Amino acid sequence: PKVIVSIVEGEAVAGGVGIAAASDLVFASADSRFSLSEALWGLLPSMVMPYLVRRIGYQNAFRMTLTTLPVFAEEAKEIRLADELFNERREVISKYFPRLLRIDSKTVAELKRYMRNMWIIDENMKNGAVEKTTALASGDTVMNNIDRFVKYKIFPWEQ
Repeated sequence: PKVIVSIVEGEAVAGGVGIAAASDLVFASADSRFSLSEALWGLLPSMVMPYLVRRIGYQNAFRMTLTTLPVFAEEAKEIRLADELFNERREVISKYFPRLLRIDSKTVAELKRYMRNMWIIDENMKNGAVEKTTALASGDTVMNNIDRFVKYKIFPWEQ
């Protein structure tokens, strides 16, 4: 029943993008960037994807996952990953927070319930995301990639 706000300064990677995508509002510094690195490790951002697709659309989410390239602040705002950019965090806080704090939590909860009914994220999708992540994370490829990195600091794409 609370408004969830992400303030991104610097880099949001992998799960950080997921937290932003699942937030009600995202404010990002003008020098911020967002990237999904999972594919480099043999994983997919399956837990993030339902929320990311809802926020930025199928093709943008697919492109971010496939290329693993960062999305810089201006593009993040264009594709709706960020709601607003700021140079000074105080600017955005003073603009939004006084108003947000006036909204009763029951109203926020009701709005979120109402909006959830308009979207495709359901228990089946959530369960499918967990199953996909579990299957990939426990597979030999991912386990070997992580093991090599932890032991030898060798990234999966390095020989």
